[in-house]
Order: sequence, then structure tokens, then C-alpha cells
Amino acid sequence: MRHIVALLFVIVGFGGLMLPNVLSAESSLVAILEIDEPILPVTSRFLVRGIEKADEEGAQLIIVTLDTPGGMLDVTRDIVTSIIESPIPVVVYVYPNGSHAASAGTFIAASAHVAAMAPVSNIGAASPVGLGKDLPPTIESKTRQDAAAELRSISEIRGRNTQVLETTVMEAMAYSSSEALEKNIIDIVANNIEDLIRKLDGITVCIGGECRVRDGNLEGGELFTINTLNMETFEIRKTVLEKFLGFLANPTVAYLLLALGVIGIFIEFFMGAGLIMPGFAGVICLALSFVAMNQLPVNWVGGGLILIAIILFYLELNIPGSSIFGVTGVIAFALGGLFLFGDFGLPGFATEPIETPGLRVNPFAVIGVTVVTAGTLFFVLKSILGAQRSGTTGRTLSDDLVGQVGVVKVILDPEGVVHVAGEDWSAVSDSEDIIYEGNDVMVSSVDGLKLNVFKSPVRSEDVL
Repeated sequence: MRHIVALLFVIVGFGGLMLPNVLSAESSLVAILEIDEPILPVTSRFLVRGIEKADEEGAQLIIVTLDTPGGMLDVTRDIVTSIIESPIPVVVYVYPNGSHAASAGTFIAASAHVAAMAPVSNIGAASPVGLGKDLPPTIESKTRQDAAAELRSISEIRGRNTQVLETTVMEAMAYSSSEALEKNIIDIVANNIEDLIRKLDGITVCIGGECRVRDGNLEGGELFTINTLNMETFEIRKTVLEKFLGFLANPTVAYLLLALGVIGIFIEFFMGAGLIMPGFAGVICLALSFVAMNQLPVNWVGGGLILIAIILFYLELNIPGSSIFGVTGVIAFALGGLFLFGDFGLPGFATEPIETPGLRVNPFAVIGVTVVTAGTLFFVLKSILGAQRSGTTGRTLSDDLVGQVGVVKVILDPEGVVHVAGEDWSAVSDSEDIIYEGNDVMVSSVDGLKLNVFKSPVRSEDVL
């Protein structure tokens, strides 16, 4: 009799090892995370932290509600890896009604242990942008094929319809919830979170890496059968830092911070002397704009235009009297704002493909910044020119400059810049001869804000 009992224990023990683990119905926890934004680095940060926190809290299931227009491809790959390697089953639920899992969202939903959708929602249109007419055919084909291969790998792991999912990349196809369920893109259509939890009961998933489905059987990893009886939900929310980074990860906000930083620093340096606050605020705004741009796909063409604009502003303020630098700088700054984020870059320098038309600077913000920048530049120039004409702030009256000796700062060929009476002036050589930097010159006449000079027989040191 003892042998029979021992044998029964052995059979039961081996049977327990062979059967899938069942999530306990007692004190079971479901962690809920909400993603309703473009897929950016801060999104990946939040999801990775959410999975870790759910594991620490003892959650046995994670539900990610998803509503996204798409996002950065490299960030999407990081999220997909986190979901596949999650020690807890992850359910991606395209919710609420009216939501969509476009582009990057398709990859994320396909990678979930269980994919679900609300009745009125859609999924697909996963073609990376920067394609078609924007890029050469070879670059277009390579980018599409790369994205399609990624989605095929994901669908094979999860046992989803590879061919249909591939059409979302190659043909930019999109599907409603009912079509997605019929074509085996998703597993469940649920009305709300409660309905989803009920329908998850009894579903077997594979945890622990790249579990594959072959002939209806899961291979690799560890099998879990979800039991949703008496499950309690708790929400994992974004931290204050994640919310702040999310706020900064807005192209319009990033552009405004950049513009305010530039304006503040220019006011500090050219409106003189010890104001401190404009420069301090400008540095802070610039620092925040760099943090914001680290969260966004910055286009180097736009960045280059803004850098050129800053150089032109500097030239305008140092060589007043010729508005060409200022006007060109304002135009370059406006165009830089329009091109700062997105897919206008050259193929070799463009950032990751992105399917988020909303990631553009608001054109009204660009117009506003352009007006403010032009106004600030005009105000600064007016102050400089007014001071030069009036002499009330230590500037020398132009009529008093005749006969003054100065030093060439920028080569006269025949035009350049000279330093006379403590100021830099635009100047032209009377004889049209080249006068190099460091040579002494004497002012022969004044034409508006431009000095006519000739090489001086008197040294500036002797005058001093």
C-alpha cells in the first residue's frame, strides 16, 4: 500500500511539472499602464519602468492601453524587446473606442503576449515615413524591407498572421478591430477593461523570451494559463520627471525654448551690461531645449539653418547699417523652425523613420517667434544706431570721427571693419587698396554709418 501511495505522489509531481502554471486567483494583481502619445524615448522609459514596478509589486498580468499615431523606429524596437522579455504576460489593448495603433503601435501590439482592441479602433499603416517621393527608391525599399522583416519576426514569435501584418508595412494597410480579429492580427475584441479581463481567463501564453508557436503549440520559455478570477487592478502612472519629459517632447515647446534661449542671450550680450536675468533665463531655456531635442527626431537641416541664423544675427549686431544679415537671419531662423523636426533630412543624416505627422513645430508658433525675433533685433539695432547718432551713452558722434586714428579689425578689401574711438565701424578704403588687420588708419570722411579711411602715417599708440 505504501508503494502505491508513493507512486501516486510521483505521478502527481511529474504531472505538476508538465502542466502549465496557472496564475493564482487569490490576491491576483493586474497592472495597467496607459500610452496615449507618440512613441518617443520617454515612452520606452515609462514602459520599461512599468514592467519592473509591476514585477516588484507581484503583479501577474500587465495591461497596456495603447493609442498612438506611431513613433520612432529605434524606440519601438526597444519597447518590443522589453515586452518579449517581460517576466509577466503583457496585454496590449488598443483602447478606448476611437483609438488607433498606427505604425509603431502595430509593432507594439503584435509583440504582446495577448493583443486586444476596442470595437471602434484600428491598427496598421506601419510604413516608415521618409519614403516614397521623399527618398530615393533604393533607400525606400531597404527601409520598408527592414521594417517588414522586424514585423515578420514578431508575428512568428506570437503566432500571428505574418502575411497580413506584412501588408501594414509594405502596402500601408490598416484594419478595423473586427478585421484584425478575423485575420488573426489580434486575439480579443473587448468593450472595456473589465470585459477584457473576463475574456483573458483561460488563455495560455508563453513567458521568458522568444517563445514560438508551431502547429498550435508553444515552444520555448514557460507556459502560463491566465486565471482572471478575483483579479484586482492598479495603475502605474508616470513620474513627475516622465511627465515633464513628455511635456518637453513637444516640437513646438522645444522650438519655443530654443528661440527664447537665443533671444535672452542676445539681449544679455548686446543690451548691456549686467542685466543678468535675460542671460540666465536664456541659458536655462537653451538647456531645456537640448533636453527636449534629445527626446525628438531632430533634423540636421533645420538645426543648421538655426545655427546660420544665429551667426547672421551676430554679424548684424556687430556690423550695423546693413540689414541684409538681419533679414536673412530671421528667414533662416523661421525655416529652421519648420524643418527642425521630421523627415526632411538627407538619407545619410536623417534620424530614425517616424510616422507621426503631429511631430512638427506649429507654424503659428514659428510665425510668432519670427515676429518676436525680428522685433527684438530691430529694437537692439535701433538702440545701437540711436546711441551712435546721439552720443548719449558714450558713443562717439559720427561727425567727430573725421581725423581720428583707428586700427583695422577686419581686412579692408576695400570694405571691412575698423576700431575707432572705442567702437567698431564699417569702413571702406579711400584708395581701394587692401589694408590688413592691425594697420593704423585715419578717418577722412563719414558717409552715414560707414567711414572712409586711408592708411595713417600716425600710429594709434601715439594718439593715445
